[in-house]
Order: sequence, then C-alpha cells, then structure tokens
Amino acid sequence: MARSMPYLEEIRNPCWKMEENIEMITRCMVRNGFADLMGSKMSARELEVLEQVFFEVLYPTAFQRIE
Repeated sequence: MARSMPYLEEIRNPCWKMEENIEMITRCMVRNGFADLMGSKMSARELEVLEQVFFEVLYPTAFQRIE
C-alpha cells in the first residue's frame, strides 16, 4: 500500500533506501490511525503516553501525520 502512494516521491528522503522510506511511511500511517484503534480501550492520557512511547521512542516517525 505504501509503495503505491501517489505522493511517495514527494515525501521520500533521498538519503534513505526505498525500503527505509516505505517503513517510515508505514509507521506514519499506523500513527494516523492509532488513536482510533486504541482510543476506546484506555483513557486519553494513557493513549497519549502510549503513542509517545511507540512513535517517539520505539518506532520514531519522521512526520507527525501523513494525510
């Protein structure tokens, strides 16, 4: 799915291999839907902390959101 995104060339980092770009885009796509997937299972504060751990510590993303 990430490989077929129409704006892949616009946002890709030329210093990274294509696989690294695809991984970053995938991380950002997961981050975009994270709150919807997890939101009803925990409090807003717990969700915020978990999102920080996932996307700032374990699997950092280069972008905040990809629309």
